[in-house]
This record gives sequence, structure tokens and C-alpha cells, in this order.
Amino acid sequence: MKIIYFLLINLFYYSQVLAAPSLTNASGSFAEDGTVIISGAGFSTNSAVGTANLQWMKDNIESGTTDQLFSGGDGWSMTTPDADTVGVYYDNTQAHSGTQSLSATYVGGVKENGSIQYTPGSGMVSVFISAWVRGHRETDSEGQWKIIRVANTGNPAGTDPLFYFANWNVAAATHWGLFIYGNGIDARTEETISSGYTPGGGSNTHWDEWVRVDMYGIFSDCGTANGTLQYTFQEPGVIITTPVNHNGDVMTCGSGETDTWLYTIFGHYAGDGHNGLTTYYDDVFIQVGTQARVEIGDASTWATCTHREIQPPTAWADGEITITANVGSFQDGDHIYLYVVDATGAVNADGYDLGILGAETNVTKQHVGYSSTGRRWGYSSTGVSVQ
Repeated sequence: MKIIYFLLINLFYYSQVLAAPSLTNASGSFAEDGTVIISGAGFSTNSAVGTANLQWMKDNIESGTTDQLFSGGDGWSMTTPDADTVGVYYDNTQAHSGTQSLSATYVGGVKENGSIQYTPGSGMVSVFISAWVRGHRETDSEGQWKIIRVANTGNPAGTDPLFYFANWNVAAATHWGLFIYGNGIDARTEETISSGYTPGGGSNTHWDEWVRVDMYGIFSDCGTANGTLQYTFQEPGVIITTPVNHNGDVMTCGSGETDTWLYTIFGHYAGDGHNGLTTYYDDVFIQVGTQARVEIGDASTWATCTHREIQPPTAWADGEITITANVGSFQDGDHIYLYVVDATGAVNADGYDLGILGAETNVTKQHVGYSSTGRRWGYSSTGVSVQ
């Protein structure tokens, strides 16, 4: 069983970059769906917590009826399957975490359908999106899979202003890129701010394995390059990178545009040569209004992590955050560290050490420190012992 017990402690105050969050205490049970309270300073605010502006879809995906169509609740919708449209189903053949994911299978060439989508009901000035994704091809064909799109309308293709993240397998390489479109007064303008990014190289890069895609956008003043667009790519065994990091210097809509971002769309297009493509999505997270979040990682510094998992918050104040533990694909025996990202994107550079996942794998006094009462404590096979 994946579990770590730890007591409220004052271990030490981590050295941080000025204004970055700092973590001093963590208490609770780090088991799947356990409650953990994080104490410290500089966490900023997160107004999405406890509202429909925060969508954590893991529970929905795990509880959905296998082989039945997706049903997401308020704000969620799905393209209706017909002769030209594929459906999105709960699938137990692949899962990043737990036992299920969402899948869609595209056959017969171009399919501008097969999507699920979410809208908060009003324009999104900023939005952070994260999802674990996986693709399987029946043949080693060229083609494009548009993975996540933020757009003004919720039809499968979406309309401007929009940006999307795509995988394009062409010319014996798989390219991952972020693309942005916006309307000017008289004509549509297009800017490709990243393309040709091939993390691992080769014709089969990242097919049949889970990768995590994060996107963060802040809507610009129309006609002014003062918006933000970023994407972060997490691939197995490689230090996590942010290939696109336009922070306050990109235009998301042209002069005279009056529309804004309204929808987040997952999996709306497969074509340009693909025939027999199955796509999978898991642990989908959407947060409107802020990028502030909590994550666990596999390294003692944020910059050297190769694996991170989002921890959904249930309460958030500048000095205290409550999360519901999400083990993700971490396994018993993995060493995990805790990170808080504030609203500006600042993060504690050094992780808060949560120890070894799975109490039964811990050695007595593997971690030794001092509690607030000065007593010595250490992990044992049954949890944390305080002496």
C-alpha cells in the first residue's frame, strides 16, 4: 500500500530564492486520497480552490463505467458519436494512474471530432492545464494529433482566438509544438511560436508511453504583445523542460478582436495521414485564473525532477494549504519531495522531503530530525516514531 505517515514538524526552514514559497511543516497521511496540510509562507492565493474554476478529473475517470461514453458533469460536454465522429470512452486497457483513462480511436483519415471540452461559462483571462496523454498507432504513419486546445468556441476545431498543443509525426520524426492563432481587424494572423521540438528524436518518439503536457496562458490586450503562453513537457526519465516560455511578451489576439478564450478542448483532431490512432488522457487538471498549485517530484530540487504529479488543493491560504494526496504513477519505494508553485510561477527550489513512499519500505530512523518539542523522530516500518 502506498502510504507515508508524517507528523507536524519544524524540521528546518528551506533556503529559498527571494519571494518564492517556503515550506516548514507537513502533516497528515500521504496515501492516495489522504489529507495533507502544508504550512509555510509565500504561497500567495488561489481563488479557484473550492469553485468550478478548478477541475480535477481523476475521480471521474476512475469511477466512470468502462466502455461507456464520457460524462463529465457541469461545464463538460463531448462530441456526439456518428458516422464521422468518434466518441470518448472510459477505458481500462491503459492508465497513467489508477485503473482507467479516457480514450478515442480515430479511423478513416481526418477526424475533427472525438473531443471532450470544458467551459467555466465566462471568458478565461488566464488558465493552467495539465494532462497525461498517450497515443497508439496501428501503423507507422505520418499525421497530426491536436492534443489540447484553448479556444473561443467549443466545436471540435474551435475558433479564434485560440492556442493548441500538437504532436505531428512527419518526415521520420515526431514534433511537439505550441501554436497560436488570433483574428486581426480584416484578416487572420498566425504565429507558430514553437515547432519542430523533438524531445527524444526518431520516428516513434513517445508513442505507446505516457507523457505529461502542461499549458499556461494569460490573455493579452488585443493587438499588444503582453500575454503569456508556456508549455512544459514531461517525458519518461528526462529532466522536465519548458520549451516555450513566453512570459508577458506574446500577442494572443489581434487588434479589434472582441472574443476571448472560453473552452478547453481535449483530443479534437487526428488526421493528415493518421488512420487507426487511439488517444488516451488521464489525470486531467484545469485551473482558471491562476497557475498556483502543489506538486510532488522525484528529485530534491525542482530543476532536476524527471517526474512530477499534481496534488489537488481543497483549501489555500498564504501560509497553509490543504491537499488531497495524488500518488499518480509513483510506486512504493520512490523517494518523493513536495513543491508549492505560487501565482507568479515561483516555486521552492529545494523540495520538502516527504521520504520514501510506502511505509513498509522505510528503514527505522531512515530520516532523523527533531520535532518542535526537541524530541528525536524517525520513520519505522509502521510509520513515524517520536521518541
